Amino acid sequence: MADLLMLLLCVPLKTVYFFVVLWDSGGAACKVANYIMMLSFTASVLNLTAVSLERFIVIVFPMRSRSLCTMSNCRRSVMVVWVTSLLLASPVIFVMRMSTVVYMDPAKTVRVTAYYCQKMDSLAFVTYQLSVLFVVPALLMIAFYAAVIRELWRSTKTIIVLTNSTARGTETYYLQTRGRELTAGRLTAGRLTAGRSNMARDSAYNSSASLYVPQPFLRSRTPSPGGRCLQRKREKGEDVRRARKQVIKMLIVVVVLFLLCWGPSIIMGMLLSAPPSSSSSTMAQEEQAVTNFREYIRINTMHPDPNYGPCMEFLKRQGKELGAKVQVIEFAPASPTVILTLPGSDPSLPSILLNSHTDVVPVFPEHWKYDPFSAHKDENGDIYGRGTQDMKCVGMQYIEALKKLQKEGRGKFLRTIHLSFVPDEEVSGFKGMMLFVKSEAFRKLNVGFALDEGYANEGEEFFVFYGERSPWNLYVKCPGQPGHGSQFLKDNAGEKMRKVVNSFLDFRDQEEQRLAADPSLNLGDVITVNLTKVQGGVQFNVIPAEITLGFNIRVPPTTDFDELEGQMKGWCREAGADVTMEFDTQTKIPQTTCVEDGKSAWWDAFAGACKKENIKLMKRIFPAATDSRYLRSVGIPALGFSPMNHTPLLLHDHNEFLNENIFMRGIQIYTSIIPAVANLPA
Repeated sequence: MADLLMLLLCVPLKTVYFFVVLWDSGGAACKVANYIMMLSFTASVLNLTAVSLERFIVIVFPMRSRSLCTMSNCRRSVMVVWVTSLLLASPVIFVMRMSTVVYMDPAKTVRVTAYYCQKMDSLAFVTYQLSVLFVVPALLMIAFYAAVIRELWRSTKTIIVLTNSTARGTETYYLQTRGRELTAGRLTAGRLTAGRSNMARDSAYNSSASLYVPQPFLRSRTPSPGGRCLQRKREKGEDVRRARKQVIKMLIVVVVLFLLCWGPSIIMGMLLSAPPSSSSSTMAQEEQAVTNFREYIRINTMHPDPNYGPCMEFLKRQGKELGAKVQVIEFAPASPTVILTLPGSDPSLPSILLNSHTDVVPVFPEHWKYDPFSAHKDENGDIYGRGTQDMKCVGMQYIEALKKLQKEGRGKFLRTIHLSFVPDEEVSGFKGMMLFVKSEAFRKLNVGFALDEGYANEGEEFFVFYGERSPWNLYVKCPGQPGHGSQFLKDNAGEKMRKVVNSFLDFRDQEEQRLAADPSLNLGDVITVNLTKVQGGVQFNVIPAEITLGFNIRVPPTTDFDELEGQMKGWCREAGADVTMEFDTQTKIPQTTCVEDGKSAWWDAFAGACKKENIKLMKRIFPAATDSRYLRSVGIPALGFSPMNHTPLLLHDHNEFLNENIFMRGIQIYTSIIPAVANLPA
């Protein structure tokens, strides 16, 4: 049955596995298919082991086998094999995951989302698989068949001895009896014809000994009855020896084939599941913090369909290692937020929030050196993977810094520390931090100060962000007179579109020139405007009735938001009375965090810790958007800081990486920053 299951289900599923990538996004089909394959493998191996046990009992204990090897016991054994197989195959359900990859054509007009059924890189599972499907069954079969072969060999030698002994006894008896009969006949004939004396003949007989055989008998070519008996017994013994040798060879072949068929596949799977290592830094030498970071990177939480399940389990395990209270809250469906809490000695004081997001942006694998979710580490110690900079690195640095402080006996703080791991940041944060800060759960945290993400710098300095530009995404609709493409139609959509585009992009040029002319300004200090979408038209010879433009605008907190909005509406009116502007996303967050020495206890504590670590800070307005804007909008001072210097900025780019030494340096920096703010007195 197990072999039939493998033939009818496992082999076709394994074949399909190599060609099908469009699995269901939830992963149910992936898990069921791999469970069936694992079940057929396990049942087949356990059946082979059970057969070897049955042969062992029958041959080594033949008398006892009469009571053991019954039909009822056989049914029970089959049931035990299948129930055990069902249980032993179940772990595969928990290690299979869906990997989402988004493919686009070079023009980026066609988008295809593929769901790959992949096994998590779990050395523990592969070791379990090696034990259950190979090592234990192989040892049992070798032990059982070795005992069977020893018993067959021993009994074969006994049969040979018994056969030869019996044959020799029969022939000797026959020769002695027949020899006496022939000798007696010749003595009688001699007395009648030659007149020899009985005493002389008797002397002659005695001198010839009791094994005297007449010459005519020795010369005879006709087999004697004793010879025929000897020949039959010898042939029978030879048949037994040949048969048993064949059985022994067969048993040896069974074991060897099992080792050859199963061994290479499972051992290779174990080797491939071992985390990659470089020539200069093997896993045995790698810091556990780096190993944990790489494990986090391997968890695919990529949009548009992030799989947060494995990520949540990983974070809960990390929280357990910290001894933290773990909460998982969904403020939106399938968008869990994980909160790890380490109570302070004075819970009444405002707490510290260490925030990071768990989601990452899409990748284009064809442009990457290595698998974007392999966390490959090269010979320089550069760890490649989506999220190494944005921003799984920071989340793990928080955790590892706290672990380090606990090991050093510095893990007790005055204020309560909360670590929040939120979803959806890469696509607006609407299902994550935006809902989080409005919830009763957040209010109960009593947050007084927060740290969030920054980004890398190629120089020696570290960026710290005290505010950020507000993202505005808006549509401008330009209706007009439709008609045939061969005419000069007035008031058409194309003319209105040109006026709108010119107004917006002229303003863009002004801001770019302002940035270039003033060295004190940075990208976060000016307004950026970019045309990112154009929709309209049905075919080449038809003037469209409407064209829609999409603009992405980033507005610094120092800007008068209402004045800028009014200016853009004026550009639309200039293009045409019926041209309208509609916001898809608009945030107006003018709040910034104080970063002036002596004016904020939070800033002084943070800056003092950085000074202790001998690092130089560069204060900036974050040019893009992070979850810090939601924290600042509810009055919580927040700083964006990612301790990554000497690192090229690769947020959302191909081949995103972070060097392991930079990562470890960041942990050390946080071991100064976290106690500084968490032990800040009231």
